[in-house]
Amino acid sequence: MNDLPPEPAGAAIAKTIHAPLASFMFAAVYVAVVLAIDTLAAWHVHFLVEWQAFRWHIGRFDLFKFIAWFLLPLLFCARDLDRSWFTFHGWRRVDFIVLGVALVGGIAAMMVVAVTPGLRAIYPSWGQFPLSDRLLLAGSTLLWTLSWLAGWEFMHRYWMARRALAVLPRWGWLIIPVSETIYHLQKPWPETLAMLAFSLALTPWAIARRNALLPFTAHLIIELELIVFLAIV
Repeated sequence: MNDLPPEPAGAAIAKTIHAPLASFMFAAVYVAVVLAIDTLAAWHVHFLVEWQAFRWHIGRFDLFKFIAWFLLPLLFCARDLDRSWFTFHGWRRVDFIVLGVALVGGIAAMMVVAVTPGLRAIYPSWGQFPLSDRLLLAGSTLLWTLSWLAGWEFMHRYWMARRALAVLPRWGWLIIPVSETIYHLQKPWPETLAMLAFSLALTPWAIARRNALLPFTAHLIIELELIVFLAIV
């Protein structure tokens, strides 16, 4: 007989307790690391490593963000992926009202961009270019947006959110606004505050509704508004 002795009950309980915490800690550390790498690469930092080497692009498609923010987190949680978080099943009228608020809020944000020099420097107008050039710029910017947006939302408002919920059901979600806001500290302060407000509003909403599709759609609406704004203003 090669049967192993039964595992002590206390050890089994410890594994049950520690598994969600370990999963949450791994997600939190992973997100912090990949966001730090992306920031160091964007700022051309040369400390210890040539961080710019992580700027992987195919045209405007940001391959690093797509892999690090979406594909790998998807792989990490593939075994327990809850697809219901990514459907319209269970949506109610209030969800569409929230999208309407995001639409109006996005328009207001574009007005802030128009009058804020720091934001205007980051998001310069394409209005002086011929229509054909503006369409090309809009298409390439949309491709870039899609390369990171799905991963940003999946990584934060699904993968990390579910693991935070398992460890600290009431307050664990707050790590997500912290993560998103720290990353946006490299942007002008109005955009940083906008990201903080977005995260504080829609992260608990996604968790309460067990649905990450609404914040993704709201975020996509705002990014599309920005592309249209750059093309015409």
